[in-house]
Amino acid sequence: MNCPDTPRTVIDKLLDHNERSVWERSWRIFYDIYYAVMVAMTKNSLAKIGIHNINENDANEIISNVFVSLLEAFENGKYIKGKHRFRGFLKRIVFCRTIDFIRARNKKLPTEAQEMLERMDKLDEGSIIEAFKELESNEYKAYKYSLILDIWENIRPAYSPQSCLAFEMTKLEGIPVNEVCKKLQITREKVDKSVHRIIKKIKEERNNEFYKREFEK
Repeated sequence: MNCPDTPRTVIDKLLDHNERSVWERSWRIFYDIYYAVMVAMTKNSLAKIGIHNINENDANEIISNVFVSLLEAFENGKYIKGKHRFRGFLKRIVFCRTIDFIRARNKKLPTEAQEMLERMDKLDEGSIIEAFKELESNEYKAYKYSLILDIWENIRPAYSPQSCLAFEMTKLEGIPVNEVCKKLQITREKVDKSVHRIIKKIKEERNNEFYKREFEK
């Protein structure tokens, strides 16, 4: 099997409303891929407000609202791929939904957060996204991993089920190679070759304009 001539990122698929089944499936994939990033962004946003502990239900409520905002933004054309980094767009939405969550509980915002909101009111959409493009270290680490998973989702159909399992078990699940060989009943050489081919392709895809910009610090 060959990779498609123009592999589409998960974001591309979310922006395409012509194929409903692909679009709906892509939202589920997006959730799996970017959930850890949104959790990190949510916790960091709360920390800036002075809240350092949040239970899982509250975090998921904020993230659910982030999804609603993303859906509306993609449908209304508020996000234009290639114009701004997606990470800044995502982080800004997470911050705003976090503020909404705090306000809904009638809690007072600290001066820093209030000043940031006031500055945002004076900026256009593009300038706001740019203001959020810098990620904190834990956000950037999670985001890089998400981008790799995004690339993997694009190129996965080009490989045999056995090769996919070999890569996922060794590199994504951290299962020792010897154990993978036993489970898949294949040789160490075959596992190594499959993993090497896939990693090489992932590195190539990182040069895609979208990924290249998003990986940059």
